[in-house]
Amino acid sequence: MSKTHNKNNSPYRQLSRFWQTVLIVIFFLTLVIVVNQIFVLNAFGISILESRYIYVLLGAYISLAFVIYPASPTAPRDKVPWYDVLLFLTAILVTVYFIWNGMRIISEAWEFIAPLPAKLFSVILWILILEATRRATDKILFGMICIFSLYPLVAPFAPGLLAGHGYSFLGLASQHIMGLECVIGIPMRVFGNLLFGYLLFASALKATGGGAFFMDFAMSLMGKTRGGPAKVAVLGSGFLGSLSGSVVTNVITTGTVTIPLMKRVGIRDTDAAAIEACASTGGVLMPPIMGTVAFIMASFLGVAYVDVLICAVMPAIFYYYSLIIQIDAYAAKNNIKGLPASEIPPLKGVMKRGWIFLSILLLLIYTLVILRDEVRAPFYITALLFVMAMLKKDTRLTLDGFKTFLIETITLFVGLVAILAGVGLIVGALSITGVAQAFSGELVFLAGNNIILLICLGALTSFVLGIGMTVTACYVFLAITLAPALIEMGLNPLATHLFILYWGMLSFITPPVAIGTFAAAKLAGTDPTKTGFAAMKIGSVLYFLPFFWIRNPEMILIYESTGSLILTLLTALVGITIIAFALQGYVPVYGTLKRHVLLRIGLLISGFLVAIPDISAAGIGSLLLTVVIIYLIMNFRKHARQVAEG
Repeated sequence: MSKTHNKNNSPYRQLSRFWQTVLIVIFFLTLVIVVNQIFVLNAFGISILESRYIYVLLGAYISLAFVIYPASPTAPRDKVPWYDVLLFLTAILVTVYFIWNGMRIISEAWEFIAPLPAKLFSVILWILILEATRRATDKILFGMICIFSLYPLVAPFAPGLLAGHGYSFLGLASQHIMGLECVIGIPMRVFGNLLFGYLLFASALKATGGGAFFMDFAMSLMGKTRGGPAKVAVLGSGFLGSLSGSVVTNVITTGTVTIPLMKRVGIRDTDAAAIEACASTGGVLMPPIMGTVAFIMASFLGVAYVDVLICAVMPAIFYYYSLIIQIDAYAAKNNIKGLPASEIPPLKGVMKRGWIFLSILLLLIYTLVILRDEVRAPFYITALLFVMAMLKKDTRLTLDGFKTFLIETITLFVGLVAILAGVGLIVGALSITGVAQAFSGELVFLAGNNIILLICLGALTSFVLGIGMTVTACYVFLAITLAPALIEMGLNPLATHLFILYWGMLSFITPPVAIGTFAAAKLAGTDPTKTGFAAMKIGSVLYFLPFFWIRNPEMILIYESTGSLILTLLTALVGITIIAFALQGYVPVYGTLKRHVLLRIGLLISGFLVAIPDISAAGIGSLLLTVVIIYLIMNFRKHARQVAEG
């Protein structure tokens, strides 16, 4: 989510005990309904129609947005004013109307022919969703949601490929609220059927001490090595980012610890902030949870979530490996040491305290990969986590701790539902006007059936649309407009969707927006723009990695031959290592390459060619790399003498 919790400048209200109780009661009611739905319990003989089920979740959490988020920066933060109470009650009453008429909405096709009261209630709920989205997210995303939600009104008059089927105002409201492609479409259905459980698990893991354990675990593994705090930032942000699903939240959570440590051992302010931003950005791409997008991706593709998880493993590993190698080279080049042993928690002690969390994660992976019970798995694992946490004093939640866990989880759900409902308006507008299909076809036409050109156009489109949008909004937009064009050209669907996700993520570390680097720069007290350019260098692998697997899905473990798969992964690993050394201007044994610009360029090109999953390119890259290595060996003594002389 774009807005994050900050103790000094929180976007949330300080709620009274009464309103906290209201939040908790609504949460437990929805939890009971979710469990009843997912486990098909039919409690009290009640079986809920899916559209009614989605309306329940929508009404519960959209209504709470008016309680949690103040209307403006100057609005009261210590109480819920009368107008927000009115909006809260209105949201509940309006959604109760749609819940009550859920069967009629489907059987009588109300999205096309609805009675007047349904149309009017649709307008009210549409406005309430827009207001909730405005409060929960940033101005850019809210502006885009407003424009797209109103777009079908003027679609017939739009030029070229933007032209589409038009709707009257009341007809559009009916489509948005009652149509299966809009507000109650894929984003909200994914929340109700998958995300609810996994986000509940992630919140429980952090509340019981999982977040602190993973930071200590990273510290015990990497803290003493050269550049140790930076490597801790990479590992810690990778662990926590896969749970939080938010780049900015990840930066704030881990950066408050890692950035001061990095600065203390001699890493420049700008570089410290850049490293944290890159590490936090990658966390959203890291299995096993990967944030919101992976679940929506699985729904779009019609595949199991575990299939997305498996395909995302190697790209995430390669990205984090490149960060570790670059940091190690940076530390060696600048003679940056690790932290003293006295400040490093012993690995044995860390594991003794936190074995619960590792075993829980491994059990979750086992349930997903082996048992393939992805829908119910997080509920089983969360219940087991709480039971295991109660056995140990340092992980046991107190009553206040459990209350804090509930409030934070509810706040997460409210913000996410507001965004997903808003994204549903975008999806619906593009679908019902037919513009999504036209846009995809036009891209294929512009590329002239040239797959390389189409991929480059896709990367550029992904990057531009990713600027200022949340990961979820960016991905969903691209999945319905761009992905079909790439798939039509014969590219693998999973590789294509991962491609647009990665390129959409780049805006978090790339100026001028670079939301992730701006957050990290604020913590480090350094210039955001300089931090952005430093992050582009450190996270550079993220820019070209997607091009590898979209042409060769073996990079994402879609393969026919084991031998070919191993060769592809090994050449990628070697190539990425060489690229990391070239970017930092350091080669092990030889040392720095400050005076060898051409050698660095040669290393960069050879590394890129070796990493490309193509035998001929890898051969040329290997030949160029051999020439560079021979030159380095021949000049080693001369270089050593120059270093010794200063």
